[in-house]
Amino acid sequence: MADIYRKALIYVSASRAESFGLPPLEAMASGTPVVMTANGAEINYAEDNKNCILVKNGDYKFLALAIMNVLKNNLMRKTMISNGFNTVKKFDWKNPEQTFLNVLIQ
Repeated sequence: MADIYRKALIYVSASRAESFGLPPLEAMASGTPVVMTANGAEINYAEDNKNCILVKNGDYKFLALAIMNVLKNNLMRKTMISNGFNTVKKFDWKNPEQTFLNVLIQ
């Protein structure tokens, strides 16, 4: 999957509900900018206009505009990619039990 993410210009997650939402985090780890709906999963790692663009769940017009904006704005893309890499560093799977516990506590 990492190769697919790396080849993509953008990763869009428009699901209505998620528990943790690992695919957007995987996309960030692969250097792919993310546009995602605010569906519950984003509270774990997503920071609007920093490591992703968050869109109100069900607002597909704004979702389309956000996608177009990321595709057209190279500086935004580069910033989101860099911040995405920094976000991923916070999720160290060398100790998954502690990571899981930290997410639950948050």
